[in-house]
Amino acid sequence: MATRVTTWTEITAPAGTESLAADDGANKRITPDTLKAYCRSGVGPGQMSVTKADGTITFTNLIADGATDNRPTIFAQMNIAAANMPAIVEFGPGDYALRGGMEVEMAPGSRGLTILGAGGASTRLRFHKRNGAGQTEELVGTQFIMFTLKTTTPEPTVGDFPNYLQDIFVDGIDFFDDDPVGHATATEESHAIKMRHTVNGIINNCGATDLGDEAFDLNYIAGGGITNCRTFGTPAAGAGGSVNVQFCSDIIISRNVCQANKIIGTRSSLVGSAAIAVEQVSGLPYNQSNIVISNNVIRDFERAGVYLNNSVTGTNSKNIIVSNNTITNCGDGVKVGGSVGGEIHQVNIIGNTINDCNNGIRAEANGADCLRWNISNNLISNIAAIGIQADVSQSTIADNVINSAPSNGILLGANSYDNTISGGSLKSCGGTSLGSNKSDIQTTNSRNTLVDGVTILASNSTSAVINGPESVRNCSVNQVASKNNQISNARQVVNNFLNGGISIQNSTSGSVISGNRMENMNTLNNSCILLSSEKDRVTITGNYIDCSTTNLAARKAIHIQAGSTYHIISNNIVKIVSSGSTPVADGIKDDSVGATNIIENNQKLDQNTP
Repeated sequence: MATRVTTWTEITAPAGTESLAADDGANKRITPDTLKAYCRSGVGPGQMSVTKADGTITFTNLIADGATDNRPTIFAQMNIAAANMPAIVEFGPGDYALRGGMEVEMAPGSRGLTILGAGGASTRLRFHKRNGAGQTEELVGTQFIMFTLKTTTPEPTVGDFPNYLQDIFVDGIDFFDDDPVGHATATEESHAIKMRHTVNGIINNCGATDLGDEAFDLNYIAGGGITNCRTFGTPAAGAGGSVNVQFCSDIIISRNVCQANKIIGTRSSLVGSAAIAVEQVSGLPYNQSNIVISNNVIRDFERAGVYLNNSVTGTNSKNIIVSNNTITNCGDGVKVGGSVGGEIHQVNIIGNTINDCNNGIRAEANGADCLRWNISNNLISNIAAIGIQADVSQSTIADNVINSAPSNGILLGANSYDNTISGGSLKSCGGTSLGSNKSDIQTTNSRNTLVDGVTILASNSTSAVINGPESVRNCSVNQVASKNNQISNARQVVNNFLNGGISIQNSTSGSVISGNRMENMNTLNNSCILLSSEKDRVTITGNYIDCSTTNLAARKAIHIQAGSTYHIISNNIVKIVSSGSTPVADGIKDDSVGATNIIENNQKLDQNTP
């Protein structure tokens, strides 16, 4: 049987009514519209297409000169798509100006709206509002958001998922505002996308340049995320987060690049600006959970790189992961705030690199509302004030590396309790740069707080290096100018290597100091271990104390002040140096009254004795 091939004259401007007939006797017909819908040939420059649920596709010409208003045309086509879901809206390459944004409303329970651009910054939607004289005008009413994607009014109750929108997807579009300050009203600035009440809502591979406030905003989204997006010079007029999430669950915010200031390396001057904000601030009593913020690159924001906040009493923000982000030159790398009663539980801040910020990680919410956190494996460098400040409880701060934090390396707040600080290292932290003595590690409330296995190098603290925890174990401390209260106000000090001393002046009675090695105290004055007059019932055993530095005749290894009683001091080794037969240091000196202290089985080593 011979094969017959039929050709047709090329149709350069199809009207949608032409027939392509197969010569098989049945005269089956394919129109250009359905052929394009089937082949997904896409749209050309200056075009917009809408593919409706029935498979038909409509092409519309736009004006891609960056100045002529395309809003009426685009809005009409978006409404056609919203009424015929599932639907696909495509924009070809071009710079499409709009004099305002639009609310695209879909029937509750509608499923499947995809809005596509050509990607690679080829498709740009631009806020361009001018009057007849070419002067910038404010955006009107609800038109400050380029696309608000939502259900028809009234919107569904939070958690009424059958009436949520489903499967809303935006990809490959850049949003731009050519005058974000001029377009701002007294209360609102321009936004790119706001998506509301949706199951599976995703914004991917989009850009935002010079948007006035939030670029990409998710409200009441159950599943979805913001990924592979770019924000530049945003916010440019307001004080929000360039990426913003409120009252959502099961959200991934990943692989975004957020640059606050168009002059790279210059911090934004907009007070309150942040790169990524996860907030509960509107007063609605709904919880938020399962938010992942990972692998983003962030720089130059005034408030924070990542900002977490719960200001709604009686609600909970929980299971939040902030991991593997690179944050540079922000007010705080990661900042957490909120009101009393706004719970923020099970936050994991892990593996982030934070440089050149005022503070590395700063959680100032009430510690009673911040439970079961994990702050670990972060690299924090060149900080103006505090490396990690956390008012948290029942939490772990582990294996962080903090370099150069001249206030505190790690500071736990007054409402913190039942915490562990372990592993990692602090270098060149502490000091007096903010007007008072600052410790490398400081706890305001010592209740059940353990510091274990932390290495502290070149501490600039002018007083205590570790101050206030209940227990300090297995730490190594090197202080530039070593002090006799290097570890201060702890009830248990065990197996530490120190180049200074230990003081328990403000800790309660019943403390234990055991197995520590103290040596090379060239600038240390007075006693290495001090038991002040108001303290009693302290056990000091098994320590090695090197007091062999010359020319410090007042030095004592262990000094019991008058009135300090009922101590057990045993099995310690004290190294001294003598001049002739007179020791320069007293070793162990008991100035208490009466025979209430037990001092036995201690050993003195004289450096000058063979």
